[in-house]
Amino acid sequence: MNPVIQAQLREFTTSASLTKDSQDTNFEIYSIFSIINGHLGESVDAYDVHLKGDEFGLDGIAILIQGELVQNLQDAQDKLSVIKSPSIEFIFFQSKSSEKFDYGDISKFFDAIIGFFSGDLCGESDVIDELILAKNKIYEKLTGKRNPKISCYYVTTGNYEKPTRIEKLKRDFRRDLEKENIFDISTIKIEVSAHPGPSIS
Repeated sequence: MNPVIQAQLREFTTSASLTKDSQDTNFEIYSIFSIINGHLGESVDAYDVHLKGDEFGLDGIAILIQGELVQNLQDAQDKLSVIKSPSIEFIFFQSKSSEKFDYGDISKFFDAIIGFFSGDLCGESDVIDELILAKNKIYEKLTGKRNPKISCYYVTTGNYEKPTRIEKLKRDFRRDLEKENIFDISTIKIEVSAHPGPSIS
C-alpha cells in the first residue's frame, strides 16, 4: 500500500474508531466510504454497507431507495409503500489492499453480482439473504416502472492500466447485465480502478 493511501486510511480508521479491525477490513470500509459518500454524494454509513463475513466475492452491498439505505425486507416494504416511482440503485463493492488487479478476483466479484440477482448467492450469509429478499420485493413492486441503476466498484491500491484480459472481462460482464433486462442500461457503471484518494474521501 502506498504511503499516501496508508496515511489516509490511518486517519479514517482513527476518526471512525475502527482501530480494532484489521488493515484489510478497514480498507474495505474506507473504500466504501470514499465512493458512496464522496464520489456518489450519498449520506450513508459505510459500516452499514460493509459485509462483516467472508461472503463470496463481495465486501459491500448498498441498496438505495430514494437515496436511503435498505438493509432488509422490512426496510424495502416501508419505503416502497410511501414513495411512488422511486429512484433505486444497487451498488456493489470489492476492495483489495494490494496493488494487483487480479483477473480471478475480479471475475469472482462479477460472478457474485450475477449470483445476487439470480438467487445463486442465497445462503451465503444472513445479511445477503435479507438483501436478496429486499431486492425481490423491489422488483415485485416495479412492474411497468423504470428499472433500477446498478454500479459495481472493484478497488485496489495500484494503478489500473487497462490490461486487455480484464477490459474484455468488463465488457462481457456488462453484456451479461444488459441481458438480464432488469436494469436501466444507460446507467450501468462498472469501475475497476485505484482507490479514489483524497479528492473524494
